[in-house]
Amino acid sequence: MPPDTDAARWKRILREQADAAELELRVAALERARAEAVLVLEQARSAVDDFDGELHGMRQRQQQAADHVAQMRMNYRRELLRRMPAELLSYIFEEVTALPADFRETTKAVDCYNEALTMAPFCLAAVCSKWRNVALQQSTLWTYISAPSDMEDDETGKQHHNRVKLLLARSHSSALDVLISWAGVDDWVGCVAEVWILQAVAVHAGRWRTFELWLPDNSTDGYELQILRMPLPRVERLCIVVDIARPVHRDADDGYLPFAPTLRELTIWGPNVISMPARVSFPALTSLRLWHHPQFDLVWRLLSTVAPTLESLLLSFDSDEKGPDIPKSVIALPNLRSASLLISSRTIWRRMHRLHVPNLRHLTMETQDAIADVVQPFLDMVADTVVSLTLSGDVSLSELVLFKTLLNVESLQFDVFGYECDEQYEVFSDFFAAEAVWVQQKVWPKLSSVILSTNGSVLDEEYERLMPFVRWRTVDVDRWEGDDTAPRRLETLALNGQNAPLWVISQAQVLISSRYELATGQ
Repeated sequence: MPPDTDAARWKRILREQADAAELELRVAALERARAEAVLVLEQARSAVDDFDGELHGMRQRQQQAADHVAQMRMNYRRELLRRMPAELLSYIFEEVTALPADFRETTKAVDCYNEALTMAPFCLAAVCSKWRNVALQQSTLWTYISAPSDMEDDETGKQHHNRVKLLLARSHSSALDVLISWAGVDDWVGCVAEVWILQAVAVHAGRWRTFELWLPDNSTDGYELQILRMPLPRVERLCIVVDIARPVHRDADDGYLPFAPTLRELTIWGPNVISMPARVSFPALTSLRLWHHPQFDLVWRLLSTVAPTLESLLLSFDSDEKGPDIPKSVIALPNLRSASLLISSRTIWRRMHRLHVPNLRHLTMETQDAIADVVQPFLDMVADTVVSLTLSGDVSLSELVLFKTLLNVESLQFDVFGYECDEQYEVFSDFFAAEAVWVQQKVWPKLSSVILSTNGSVLDEEYERLMPFVRWRTVDVDRWEGDDTAPRRLETLALNGQNAPLWVISQAQVLISSRYELATGQ
């Protein structure tokens, strides 16, 4: 290659020199721009610092204002409480500490002890001196007497004993709600605090309004029930649960359950440890519940005594008692509206035929051990009045055939026998699948409600067997419009059993809510 001429070299030098000068200008421009940006950044940082300082001051003022408002509100509340009339404060205390109606009116079993309700009056009395004075002057705040079912040690038992004594003292002459459950105590012999509490409560038996006592099955001598010898002039609900299988030896003059003029509800479990004086009267008793094979002579005496006022009766005879002969006299229970019967004894059923219940409307039966030939006469006797039937235990086609005698049944329910019983029901599939009974014989023509409670299930998850039954009592009934012999249309079907499929529930509700035109597409 020929060497570059001087002219070419000079042109290249000038070109490179121009490029360098241009870069120098660009660098200078960037440096000026950076300097300006740094200046702006410093100004922004200064502004941010100013804003931070102002914001911090405003937040402090905001917190001070909030604290001031809270303090003013607190002072205002204190002033209101200070000026609140004692009568109004007393009314509020009464509402806070009052036992809920369902708590005082129903058997609570293991739920007898409610710590929140127990501590409520003590918490109110600890707020201030005025509240304490009002609380101490209001005796009705201290009337709920209970104790835990399991007191861990002697010191804990002593504390609860002292608390019970304090409640008894502060309640003065007010009616007491005593609910105690010690059914799960393993070593009753070593339970000193429990015995102390019972003795303290027994002194005030004349003030009982509610008395519920659950004793363990190892309390075999029955001395705890001596407290029932006391006069009970104010008791309204009495529940005694002592699960003792064998009779207790007593003197001939032993007698419990004294005259109780205001007693409305009596529940006894294990009545073989309960005896009655020769003369006893319960003029206000409306509910009687006797569990665990009671002595029949006791039952008959009680029924004879309370016959004019009794409205609800539960009898549980789960053994074939070889007791007295069938009574010749008939007991009329004119006001009895509800009866729950768990009887597996032919002898007892024959004695039950001597009861006259002309107005019985609600019948609950444990079906597992039902004996058709001795149950049938009783069902025939109440066939015209019973409108609500609850079945418990194992329910199959044989029970349907047995209970079809009750022609006026409007509501059918499957549930446990009673709230003291934990046995669940099971409905066999042939109960609902018996087309010959449901359709041809038109059993229970007035039936409009079927309820399967949460306490059981349809056996083997054969809920689909329900669908033909639902169709028979919905769509098929609609086709018989104008027929006087047609059964009533099913209006309610509650499938709350443990294994009810959602598709069955949905399809059943569609059939129940539809009429003939909708169901057939016409």
